[in-house]
Amino acid sequence: MLNPDWYNRTTTTLNLMLNTTPAAPGVLQWFQQFGTHGYSFCIAEVHIEYLRDVNSAIAPESAVFNFEMIQRWRTLNSLLITYYRPDVPVPKDLQGELPGLAALLSFPLLEEIARRVSNSWDENGLLNVAVPVELGLSRIDSKGNRQAKTFKKGDKIVDLSHKLLVMKATLSEDFQQGIESLDRRLRVSNIEGVSMPHVTLFERLEYFRNMWLHGRRFIGIEAWLVTFFLAMLHFRLPRPRA
Repeated sequence: MLNPDWYNRTTTTLNLMLNTTPAAPGVLQWFQQFGTHGYSFCIAEVHIEYLRDVNSAIAPESAVFNFEMIQRWRTLNSLLITYYRPDVPVPKDLQGELPGLAALLSFPLLEEIARRVSNSWDENGLLNVAVPVELGLSRIDSKGNRQAKTFKKGDKIVDLSHKLLVMKATLSEDFQQGIESLDRRLRVSNIEGVSMPHVTLFERLEYFRNMWLHGRRFIGIEAWLVTFFLAMLHFRLPRPRA
């Protein structure tokens, strides 16, 4: 849990993913897409090293990151490591599917961790708190307009972005500011001279999740974003009292 050194390493390594150019030394793969869900990410050797070290560093320490959650997270990371740098021979057709399998594992894990951190809804998605307009939940309608969303206690919350926003509201103020700083970086358009912002981090994760789980599209960056966000939570949340 709370570990400033590991948290700082996490954010630094994530920033390298966001800011490294394809021509930089050690780059293994580059992802880019334009549009409101656009992105530009580089996977490099330093990111593989980071995942190996994370798997060695994390351990069950709380009801949030218990043994089951830690094992799922380690498996997610191992799938990514094995795709890029397998320790043993892997059939080529299976190896090519490893990032997709990691993504399928990552989203349910993220959603369950968010539920445990927030403690604001149950396993059926029923809220035990009201969600006011001030939390900033919204949904984009068919015309592209953003409509504010509120929920009463007992309502069912479904959208991943909504759950993550409710979870975010339960975090410390400085941790929320750290997430918002990352969000501002991700929302900058990757087309020079274009000022239209990208969607938020949480909306991006929801979009990626929906596209992949419904079998329409898989990109390859999904599990990376999830594992870095899980690391931010794990290394920033307070340690449980003995």
